Amino acid sequence: MAKRPSTGASSLPRVRQVRTNEHIAALVGQIGTLERARDDELEPRLARIAALEKELAGERAQVAIIEQRFSRVIIPRANKVLGAATERQGELTSDAQTVDLGTGQIRWRRSTVALRVEDEEAVLASLKRARQARHFIRYIPQIDLAALRQRPEIYMKLSGLAPERATRFSILPEGLGTRLVTVLGSSTWAYEPA
Repeated sequence: MAKRPSTGASSLPRVRQVRTNEHIAALVGQIGTLERARDDELEPRLARIAALEKELAGERAQVAIIEQRFSRVIIPRANKVLGAATERQGELTSDAQTVDLGTGQIRWRRSTVALRVEDEEAVLASLKRARQARHFIRYIPQIDLAALRQRPEIYMKLSGLAPERATRFSILPEGLGTRLVTVLGSSTWAYEPA
């Protein structure tokens, strides 16, 4: 007889099969005890994280103040450089796009046009009137699952579509503000607020 392949779950404690409500109640009680122990262990770390986040928020506020203070001095100077360079672009560049001034560089670059749609319906209508729709309008096929769910006689005949019914299973230990949730058939559990 061939050996069954290992599933990697041998390191986890085995849970014996549950047959009575008392066993289920005992297991739910154990989960509650373990979750409370977890919360006790996490509490000081979460408090430290909250303190660090508060300190970080204070530092970010200081950074914003410093940036604003220096921007009030730097931006007017940058505008003066821009104005002077624009007036003298011909003599500064002589067909070059970069000028090295010794203390730094100034550069001219022609960028691509940025387009921002203000009224999508008007743009679409204009493209259709100009008979340019096929060149500039994308049609992306997308399956409307919500509409299909309403018509089982259609989706049952379609290949490549698998109707599913999911059953959520929750464990709510007494006295905790969270519950442990899974979808039956899944091996993943998640904590949610109760």
